[in-house]
Amino acid sequence: MKKLPLNVIYRLYKAEFGDTIDNTYVRLTGGWMTHDRRDVDDNGMFQFNPVYQFAFKDLSDGEYYRTSQSPSRGSNPNDPSGVYYYEPFTRNTINPFPVYTCQYSTIEVSVAEYTEGIEP
Repeated sequence: MKKLPLNVIYRLYKAEFGDTIDNTYVRLTGGWMTHDRRDVDDNGMFQFNPVYQFAFKDLSDGEYYRTSQSPSRGSNPNDPSGVYYYEPFTRNTINPFPVYTCQYSTIEVSVAEYTEGIEP
């Protein structure tokens, strides 16, 4: 584990695949995920915890890293029944932020494109 400044983590979070931050960190993959808990409480409610996780490469040491954070729950007065969250890596976030070494691999996949003409 090592720690990076929160502003670097946030810029990596916002970056696209292959973008380089500060000529040192290359954004790889990332996305939203949640657990698959299906148990409910006595009121018939279940718990849902979204997490954003991404991976990047540190060019200074050649290592791959991953990090993640659950976003803070928010609210919208115009839509009180909606479920809203703040962006991850912005609120209730420690600075510097921890990142963890990981393995990263890719698999090349061949994709064939098929187009079918539809006649009226």
